[in-house]
Amino acid sequence: MAGIRFDEASAVHRTVPGTYRADLDGEWGFAGNVNGGYLLAILARAALDSTGAAFPHAISASFLRPAEHGPIEVEVIPVRAGRTATHVVAVLSQKSGPAVHATLVLGAAPQGPVENPATPPALPAEEECAPLTGRPEVQGFLERVQISYAPGFGPHDPGNSPVVRGWVRLRSGEPVDALVGLLATDLLVPTVARIGYRSWAPTVQMTVQLHRAPVAGPLAVEAEAGELRDGWFDEEARVFDAAGQLIARGSQLARLPR
Repeated sequence: MAGIRFDEASAVHRTVPGTYRADLDGEWGFAGNVNGGYLLAILARAALDSTGAAFPHAISASFLRPAEHGPIEVEVIPVRAGRTATHVVAVLSQKSGPAVHATLVLGAAPQGPVENPATPPALPAEEECAPLTGRPEVQGFLERVQISYAPGFGPHDPGNSPVVRGWVRLRSGEPVDALVGLLATDLLVPTVARIGYRSWAPTVQMTVQLHRAPVAGPLAVEAEAGELRDGWFDEEARVFDAAGQLIARGSQLARLPR
């Protein structure tokens, strides 16, 4: 059965120049916590519409407070428009105040040959991986996204390495684009689940560089944690399309689950 479309769930509507409204779908996340990649995609949509740029090359965001499902406002503030790069600030707010503050670099769509291409992770075919199933509080999310973990690299596989790998796809079957690649950098479970931290790990800061729009098909994602210290950890995710091309690279700073 086709799921709910991501492009509709992340749509923005201009109210006045530079200001947009949207409605957060609370099922794009886990147990009431709205997914960070979903929020960044909404900010990127607003920034692209406001500037007329074709592609979001980078976004760096601070998560100031948890966002809740329901109405939001996005304000896009111009910083500098150059010949190759346009810089803006975008702020996502709710009644309680600003929830996400981001800076974006926008420009023309990438094209042309790639030098020193990235190597995709060694993943079995999607049908050989284990689809994620979950408790009732994540069923809405799993109706929107299918996540299939590679054997030995899922959240419940034994091991002492904070690395997760798998395939992700939208259940709606809609065409994938750069913003789906942005979303995918934050879709797998926190890498620290592999070493015993199995609860929600709130993201505090997240930066994503986007390389190109993906070809049709599922996206391969590999994420790995860096150091854990003083209740914090850092994590890097790489997203490749079905042709093995690097789509996005994301890094985030998050709090360890209690």
